[in-house]
Amino acid sequence: MNRYKYLLIDADGTFLDFEKTEHKALNKLMDRANWQDRDYFVRTYANSNRKAWNLYEDGQIPSDQINNQRFTGLYSGLQKVGEPEMNAQEMGEFYLSQLCKGDFLIEGTLDFFEYLKKDYILILATNGLADVQYARIKRAGVEKYFDTVAISQELGAYKPMAEYYEKAMAPYDYKKEEVLMIGDSLKTDMAGAEAFGIDSCWFNPGETLNDGKVSPTYEIARLDEIQSLL
Repeated sequence: MNRYKYLLIDADGTFLDFEKTEHKALNKLMDRANWQDRDYFVRTYANSNRKAWNLYEDGQIPSDQINNQRFTGLYSGLQKVGEPEMNAQEMGEFYLSQLCKGDFLIEGTLDFFEYLKKDYILILATNGLADVQYARIKRAGVEKYFDTVAISQELGAYKPMAEYYEKAMAPYDYKKEEVLMIGDSLKTDMAGAEAFGIDSCWFNPGETLNDGKVSPTYEIARLDEIQSLL
């Protein structure tokens, strides 16, 4: 297994706990907007957020419009049943400020990085928004482990596009058999690695069934299991 030299490592859901970060940010936002029906707010946000990301992934909006798009949609949805005490722009800016504070690490993260950093070149490989991701990895104290950072917003391509991986690996003189992608998403991390022609390791702590659309090279349920592979 030591043929690998470069490890592309996803962020959210792999070592950063995005669910906890998002939950806290949305609750802070609802408090600030004085919104009482939290279930409706969260459902409306989730729907608008997914639509915004779909537009981005379809090439219809640039990455710097995602936040504006999703909060414009949220604000319109909220106005159907009430009146939030913040407009769309204010909500979007406040939400991002809270996301930047999301430094929650998945169990075993620091040991995971300490083990890998000794022998491998580590590349952060994330589809997140640049300002948010830089702030979070700095707050979490893990930026020191990465040799380079590959954020989709800065590269102009995103996982699972093969172009994303080409740009992420551009600083290195590498062979594809030397590269391994580690991430939690079959749709982005594993499918992207497959499209690019590199091996992949699926971090699957929930032991979710594979839908069969992609075939990860390896699968682990805990971060410390990486030691049995590398």
